[in-house]
Amino acid sequence: MQVFQTGSKKSDYAPFFGRAELPDNFVVITKDLRAEELFKTDENPSQTVAHYIEHVATSFGGNVFLLASTDSVARPRKLRTYKGVLWNYKGLRSLSRVDYEIAIPGGTTRLASLVDLAGYDFETSRLGIMQWFEVLIILTDSGWSDVAEIAPSWISAVEDVVFPFDFQKIADDLAASKNGVIFRYGSPWNHDPELIVLAGDEAFVDDRVMPGVNGRDIIEFVRG
Repeated sequence: MQVFQTGSKKSDYAPFFGRAELPDNFVVITKDLRAEELFKTDENPSQTVAHYIEHVATSFGGNVFLLASTDSVARPRKLRTYKGVLWNYKGLRSLSRVDYEIAIPGGTTRLASLVDLAGYDFETSRLGIMQWFEVLIILTDSGWSDVAEIAPSWISAVEDVVFPFDFQKIADDLAASKNGVIFRYGSPWNHDPELIVLAGDEAFVDDRVMPGVNGRDIIEFVRG
């Protein structure tokens, strides 16, 4: 497990949380789940991950939302706006959500959606929550309307980005509210292990999220 905080080198945590300045008492934590070799022995790794994420979300005990966007931008078009970023994820589109279209300098826009994961079927609709570049899971005590109001400001208005999220705004808001955590999942890649990333107020992460993260190993969710 790695813990990054104020004073940590940006180059060390940039792959997980961009190059944001980390506020005081704010942490970015990475935890390895499985080595690539072990991950490949799992006959249904997406199911395993979905149940692990469900466990962490349930253990948290607060609200669980998903913020999705994309690094691509384009000129506004009615069909594109209608389809949004969740068109290929029926399990997410069927839930309570709000869609956004963020203006980018030069006349293009970036699409995004906020989804309430209450009632989400982790068993059959799992793939939509596992997109490293496009998805953030939000564990928070804030209500739907409050998060829906602030979520558009968490989407990057810069055209050329790796991640479509404004991690600086996210860090500043979470540090101020002290009642929310960003959860990210990354599958193994190029011999790097499967991992999760947590970002939020240090005390809130330790008290509300780490018990679920450390309570059960992901291996316990592997099903033959």
